[in-house]
Amino acid sequence: MKKVLEIMLVWLGGVVLMLGLLWCIGFGNTSKMNPLEMLLSLVLACFGAYVCYIMTVAVHEFGHLVAGKISGYGFLNYRLFSINICKYEDGFKIKRFGIPGTGGQCLMAPPEYNEGKYKYKLYLAGGNIATFILMVVELSVAIIVGVDMLPGRIGIVSAVIALYLLVLNGIPMKVSGVVNDSYNIINLGDNEELKKEFWDSLDINAKNHNGLEYSEMGIDFDAIEDDKLLENIEGISIQIKLAIKLNYLICTKQFEEAYSLCKKLLGKKEVVELYKCEFRCDKMFLEIMLGKEARVKKTYSESVKQYINKTHKYMLQRMRLMYAYYLLIEKDEAKALEEKKCFEKISPRYPDLGEIKSESKLMEYIEALHIQRIEEAKKEMSPVSEEVTNMEV
Repeated sequence: MKKVLEIMLVWLGGVVLMLGLLWCIGFGNTSKMNPLEMLLSLVLACFGAYVCYIMTVAVHEFGHLVAGKISGYGFLNYRLFSINICKYEDGFKIKRFGIPGTGGQCLMAPPEYNEGKYKYKLYLAGGNIATFILMVVELSVAIIVGVDMLPGRIGIVSAVIALYLLVLNGIPMKVSGVVNDSYNIINLGDNEELKKEFWDSLDINAKNHNGLEYSEMGIDFDAIEDDKLLENIEGISIQIKLAIKLNYLICTKQFEEAYSLCKKLLGKKEVVELYKCEFRCDKMFLEIMLGKEARVKKTYSESVKQYINKTHKYMLQRMRLMYAYYLLIEKDEAKALEEKKCFEKISPRYPDLGEIKSESKLMEYIEALHIQRIEEAKKEMSPVSEEVTNMEV
């Protein structure tokens, strides 16, 4: 029922916005238009909705940035769809990366953690505050100019779009499996332990962004009690922490431990769908590395294929996964080489420097494992070849 209501809300918003833009561009006379004029109005309506949506998302994420700076956070990454403006020690750079189901994101390094005084509410609420201000400004323009004028009508439609996104972010919910800002604020509440988990995830992300691998952060990931955290898995900060530990286990090649944790995470219905999709990909990779070929075929389902295709363009993990699949399972070196070239092309544009280092090492390990398995296969064949030779003699 939750999924149905989510889909209905998204589609209802889309229909309302489309009708509003047709009204805006057609000046209320769409019934008098010929088919060509109607088609042109529809195209302009779609374009107008997209422009208004981009503007609203940009303002929303800028609100997080301003609120974060006020709260003492440090700027890391401002993302609008797949375009990322990143800050590093040597300055600002433009990178490419996107997350399915999200229009933008503003990631920041948290201030030093002080128990009971950690500031997170303004940072998380900053996007909705900025969206509300934008909506008020757009309505004010519409009222001042008047709805009889095109700018006034555009102001109303833009305000409706802002209101729609404000509802999607203001009402605590999961949209396409991703929790919104209000959900995070309420979920953290006054729970000091959850707030510390949230701070940890932001701090680890900041270190990874600036070039540190998980093994270089001075964090004892092995001491994290999986079973204890799994009992409170509903909290998004707990899911993030376990996802980070899973990545640490994979990057440090602790594949058996990673596989065990991955299966436990996939067995929890509380895990948001976006993370489940990632965990399924991780499970497939781990099965490849552990030589569980029969299970790989089962895990590589149609839904997993669709998710891989959807995220392959920007995510290094997908290229690493498919490189391992083609090289170690399909034994198709040509396709594996394509994945390797794609990885090398995308890496310089990837925002997290630490992740680039970790994924590059895994790519090298996969190649070394491939060579090792070839050598082992040759050794297994050698006694047979010698026996045949002796029989011929």
